[in-house]
Amino acid sequence: MLEYVLARGRGGGLVPLPWVLAILGVVIAGSIASWAWQRAQKNKKKTQRVPACAIAELVAKGTGRVTAKVAPLGKKTVTGPLTGRTCLFYTAKVEREVDGAWKVLVHESHGVRFQLVDESAAAIVDPDGATVELDLEPVVGDPANPSEAAAAFLKLHDFPTTNVRYREWILEAGQQVAAIASAAKADGDKKVHLRRVVIEG
Repeated sequence: MLEYVLARGRGGGLVPLPWVLAILGVVIAGSIASWAWQRAQKNKKKTQRVPACAIAELVAKGTGRVTAKVAPLGKKTVTGPLTGRTCLFYTAKVEREVDGAWKVLVHESHGVRFQLVDESAAAIVDPDGATVELDLEPVVGDPANPSEAAAAFLKLHDFPTTNVRYREWILEAGQQVAAIASAAKADGDKKVHLRRVVIEG
């Protein structure tokens, strides 16, 4: 009887539990995707209100909206813990539904030094000394069918596998992005060092 739930179909019979779980997974994933899209549109409007400038102008202006390409500094990379993707920076978030509300189980970010490059200059971003936020489209995990990497991550942290949702944002080399950037200084090579950057797709 555990394999069924008391839900009546057209014929008045019982609906198999796996079907119900699959439907719930689709509904949850759709809700998360809708929320993420609405949030992205709201933040995009905020970004567009910041004056655009070239990277070389950031030191004089302090903060500006730049369009640049993401480039590595060296050969080091990191791996997204929920998808296994190779990247330069990631943010991962796992939540669990408790009493009708989503409780954050883990919200972590990690990365290596990278740079944003446009025609005027290069801006160095060091996650150990700068604030980095990714406002990109996330990969939304399927709670009913987690990837191998996601399952391993949940097991490593001893997280439950029911009533959870998880998302991952990554920044890859070669990615073209828009960003709100605040500069700290420029060094002898005319490279700007950023103290805070919010990166969009």
